[in-house]
Amino acid sequence: MSRDNDDPDSADGPSFVGEEEVGEPTTPAQNLIAAVVIGAIAVLAMVMALQLQIPKYFFSAPGFLPFVVGLCLFLMALGLGVSAVRAGGASDLRNWRRMFDGYLRDIERRRTWLLLGIVIVYVVVVDLVSFEWRQRIGGFDFRFSGYELFSTLALVLILRIFWRKPIPHCLGVAFAMSMALAAVFRYGFRILLPGLG
Repeated sequence: MSRDNDDPDSADGPSFVGEEEVGEPTTPAQNLIAAVVIGAIAVLAMVMALQLQIPKYFFSAPGFLPFVVGLCLFLMALGLGVSAVRAGGASDLRNWRRMFDGYLRDIERRRTWLLLGIVIVYVVVVDLVSFEWRQRIGGFDFRFSGYELFSTLALVLILRIFWRKPIPHCLGVAFAMSMALAAVFRYGFRILLPGLG
């Protein structure tokens, strides 16, 4: 009885299959849709960043970093869209409904859309809800704003979905990351954060 099909070293020799090769490759039409969605989010982020208060200089404004990130994201989405159109993605959109149904059947892709929804809600909430709590500790002025709170909550959800660790672990990591990032920009670069940070 032959075991050629079971032996990875048989016939053509050993072959390595990486993590990126286990799923079906995306089609040009899917890449085009992703480029449109990512581009729209990038434009929204840049518009909202420009609406944030500019205290003195634009480079020290709380919306400077989100604007730069949104601009980079938009340029990457533009490149993805151009390559998708050149590959025939625009013509493949005629079967968009069947393609979209097949796209949502994959659990990883559904989790990606969930992540996208969490990020959108996070950006909107940080922009709309602003507060800041200050406490003088010795000679240090400790500040906790809406940015740290909503960043921690968003990261807890994301870590719980993708990392799947217990909530206390996710909460600890999320809180530490949010506080560390806020401290770098607030005390290191002297840049105000969204949410009166």
